[in-house]
Amino acid sequence: MVNLLHIDDDIEFLYLIKIFAQKFYKSFKISSICDPREINSKYSIDDLSGFDAIISDYKMPYLNGKEVLSYLRNNYINTPFILCSSTSIESLDIKNEIKYFLHKTKNINSLFIELNDYLNKIIFEENNDPTHDTKNPTIII
Repeated sequence: MVNLLHIDDDIEFLYLIKIFAQKFYKSFKISSICDPREINSKYSIDDLSGFDAIISDYKMPYLNGKEVLSYLRNNYINTPFILCSSTSIESLDIKNEIKYFLHKTKNINSLFIELNDYLNKIIFEENNDPTHDTKNPTIII
C-alpha cells in the first residue's frame, strides 16, 4: 500500500487528486487536509514519516508550502515532498529546496502525467524497488 498525504486549501483539487489516485492506483491511500495547520494536530511525527510522499500546495492561508516543508524538515521528516502551485517555480522563493514541482495551470492530463512520473520516481526508484519495471510506467493516462 502506498500512503500519500495531500495538503491543499482547494477542496476541488484535493478531490481531483484523490479520484485520480483511486482510479489509476489500486493500492494507494490518500489522506487529505485542507488546512495546513492541521498537519501537527492530526498527525504525529511518526505518522508524517510514514507517508511515502507528501503533496502540498504553495499558497494557502495560515501556512504556505515553504512553511510546511520547513516544519517537516525541522522535525527530521525526510518524506519526499511534491509542491503544487499555479505560480511558476521560478517566481517562488523555494525553488532550490524543491525536487518535485507540479504547475497547477497545466491542462489536467499533463498534470496527471507529471504527477505519475514523480510518484514512479519517488515510490519505485528512490526506494530502490526491484519489482518496478522502469520501461513500463505504473499507469498510462
